[in-house]
Amino acid sequence: MSLQGRDLTVRAGGKAILDRAGLELAPGEMVAVVGPNGAGKSTLLKVLAGETAKFAGAVTLNARPLSRWSGEEIALQRAVLPQSPGLAFPFRVWDVVELGRYPHRGTRQRRRTSRGDSRRDGSSRRRAVRRTRLPYAVGR
Repeated sequence: MSLQGRDLTVRAGGKAILDRAGLELAPGEMVAVVGPNGAGKSTLLKVLAGETAKFAGAVTLNARPLSRWSGEEIALQRAVLPQSPGLAFPFRVWDVVELGRYPHRGTRQRRRTSRGDSRRDGSSRRRAVRRTRLPYAVGR
């Protein structure tokens, strides 16, 4: 998956929060966006994630303009973790991990278990919990 932002400009109150910023992310690449408070880091990430339409410039995901992706298509390609993640409901860790599988529902014919979960989804959730070193927190 590649993600690219070119000539990104965001204005608020007559002031440029981003001024012709750009960023290109290649598959498997890890990048840190650093800078002082008010530099536009969060704004840049919101534009790249498609969380705001109030910008000038271009954002492409896999060489396709982000504006031409449906919400479901984007969700199958990438995930977004907000700067201050918080949940207004008392979800358990396992419930939040299950939410990550939501975009994948119905993408393939699956065998159902007695609980109604697909075996593939259950396996994916367990793998995600192990990879993030969260098995101890699943019941929380």
